[in-house]
Amino acid sequence: MSSKYWYRLDNAAMIFPPVSGKTSPNTFAFSATLDEMIDKDVLEKSVREVVKSEDTFRVRLKKGIFWYYLEENDKEPIVQEEPQNFMEYIDYRYDDNYLFRVYYLKNKITVVFFHVLTDGTGGLYFLKQIIYTYLKNRGYDIATEGLIKPTEIPTTLEESTDKFMNIEHKSKEKKIAESKALKLSGTPFKVFGTGIIVGECETAKVKELAKKYNTTITGYLCGLYMFSLYKAYIANKVVKDKTICISIPVNIRKRHPSETKRNFSLVVRVSYDFSKPATLDEVIDECTKQLKEKITTEQLDAQIKFNTGAEKNWLMKIVPRFIKTLVLKIVYKVRGTKQESTNLSNIGVVSIPSDIAKHVRNMYFILQASKTTQKNLSVLGYEDKLYFAFSRRHIECVAEREFFRTLEENGVDVTVDSNYQEVQR
Repeated sequence: MSSKYWYRLDNAAMIFPPVSGKTSPNTFAFSATLDEMIDKDVLEKSVREVVKSEDTFRVRLKKGIFWYYLEENDKEPIVQEEPQNFMEYIDYRYDDNYLFRVYYLKNKITVVFFHVLTDGTGGLYFLKQIIYTYLKNRGYDIATEGLIKPTEIPTTLEESTDKFMNIEHKSKEKKIAESKALKLSGTPFKVFGTGIIVGECETAKVKELAKKYNTTITGYLCGLYMFSLYKAYIANKVVKDKTICISIPVNIRKRHPSETKRNFSLVVRVSYDFSKPATLDEVIDECTKQLKEKITTEQLDAQIKFNTGAEKNWLMKIVPRFIKTLVLKIVYKVRGTKQESTNLSNIGVVSIPSDIAKHVRNMYFILQASKTTQKNLSVLGYEDKLYFAFSRRHIECVAEREFFRTLEENGVDVTVDSNYQEVQR
């Protein structure tokens, strides 16, 4: 009997096992709506084929003496009908022990990931493989166009490598310091869960607005989201902290080319002090300026050097897991949760083969909210549309209304929908 393969957690994943739970699930999801009802049996067969070919996803989380690690999982993955609160914590100790969940609902496929397993790029890759394999098993002739790897091809060493530890740190810059930020809060839902509001609009219209402000789509949306939060949580209110900080994940593969399916992204933080009244134009300009300063190869490498420093320290390597867990929980509570108000994650434009695109009506990307970060915004581009997804842990949705209202006032027609978590009984 051959021994099971295993991986150390990548550098970005190290923090998640000790700080995650029911109130801080650290999950994200991708969903795709097809042009036909989902056949559960075919989907389950397809998921098992994909998992069998993907070593980096065919794993479970285990506790070691010095830290957690990922070990080969020999169980069959389970496919279920999508529940109301599908974004909640993935308790990897039960059911099939996987660090992802595959759901279906009518004509929609959704995959939810525990962030310890992968990042947005890896998660999107996994969903695309499932859709490709599902359509093939349904009898469709699908050409990959080099955009999706067939399940016959095994996992490569590059795909399973922790690339953070392989980067040469030539940058002499220091990581930019960050300050305390406003914590978003509100009236809890009567029934525990996540409120999700989604929106859809034409990408070209938002691109025009971004060009007007001489910024990128991410820069424009960051400024608009920041200003919407200001109107909802600070304007005409008495609050102690008036600095809003938005954390924005950055895909490092664009600076250090890699095919790794593990976490290979960093978070940069953009902030604005609303001690004095501000205009939307001023906020967008400041967000654009900070993004240009922080998303440089030098500054990103400085952050990687800072993040990997402790992991490379020989003393930290021999400290038992229970001590590391205690330290990380304290550091996360004292520093990590106080430096951000919310997250804005723009996964970018999704590229899929034309044979698949004609079966996929829309796609969404959702970043789960938590007790410490009670509202998040995720963005995905597919075909000629932008798809927005707000997640929140409280009833109030003033910021969402401000966000979509401002887009409408600037000539962008937006279709909005909600899961109406606030009326659940």
